[in-house]
Amino acid sequence: MATPSATPPGLPPATPQVRRVTPQQATETPLLPSATPSSGSPQPSPTATPTLGPGQQISTIDGARVQRVPAGDSWMGSADSELLTEPDELPQHRVRLQAFWIDQTEVTNRQYALCVSAGKCDPPPAELELGDEQAYYAAQEFADYPVTNVSWVQAEAYCQWTGRRLPSEAEWERAARGRDARIYPWGWFGLVMDDRLNFCDQECPYPWRDARLSDGHARTAPVGSYPRGASPYGALDMAGNVWEWVSDWYDPAAYSSELAEQPAGPDQGRYKVVRGGSWLDGTLGDHMAFARAANRHWQPPNASQSYIGFRCAASAQDLN
Repeated sequence: MATPSATPPGLPPATPQVRRVTPQQATETPLLPSATPSSGSPQPSPTATPTLGPGQQISTIDGARVQRVPAGDSWMGSADSELLTEPDELPQHRVRLQAFWIDQTEVTNRQYALCVSAGKCDPPPAELELGDEQAYYAAQEFADYPVTNVSWVQAEAYCQWTGRRLPSEAEWERAARGRDARIYPWGWFGLVMDDRLNFCDQECPYPWRDARLSDGHARTAPVGSYPRGASPYGALDMAGNVWEWVSDWYDPAAYSSELAEQPAGPDQGRYKVVRGGSWLDGTLGDHMAFARAANRHWQPPNASQSYIGFRCAASAQDLN
């Protein structure tokens, strides 16, 4: 397999357009683009008035709710003694990050259709390797489900269109687990998780499903369906539903020489990192292992899978 370029073809970053929310403001109304997706694609939702808290904003480009993650030190990776630790999560180390913003949920079919309508994104492919998620993208009833079957290149192009970018692996992990080295976004224990994430359980059509539990969905679930699984910063679905592209190239030994401040991963590579597990992970050991906030996996940057989606991020100064 040819080694892909470290910099994907894409679009120049758009000027960020967000509406800032202060602690004194109780509500805001998102301003969505006026463009209407083509026939058969999810339509923009009617203008809503969401209740936002301090440190949250609504993007006027795609209506995404973004959450501010403060600057500071946090743990990255796993300890040798932790159950289910894998070699590429070692050594556990402290990293220092500047403040940044991250989408509260994964990008939805509805949001991605706006980018396609604007001529800045390519639609998911019609022929899929696994499942039938193309029907999810094209059907209105799945408008608020995470968009899938988009490559790393497509995900990066979408984030650039919104004036954001893909999060770094360090930013993703910080947003998922906070500063206290918790194992899962919700804490240290992963037992009885059907109310905290979407994974392959009773409803899942594959033989490795965990038939003891039921999260209510055979494949993907609408974003934000599991508030009990929220991270310390209020990010949702950072475990399960879909694996999420991040900006870093994958290197199994990256943590041995990673920078202590603002790490961004290797300069080049063959695979891109994906994080967070998905609806497809289901055996007793797997869904507990893949749902861990420190778990790392990888895919070729041109891969399009029914179990991979993404969310966007931005540096603090870009959205202030």
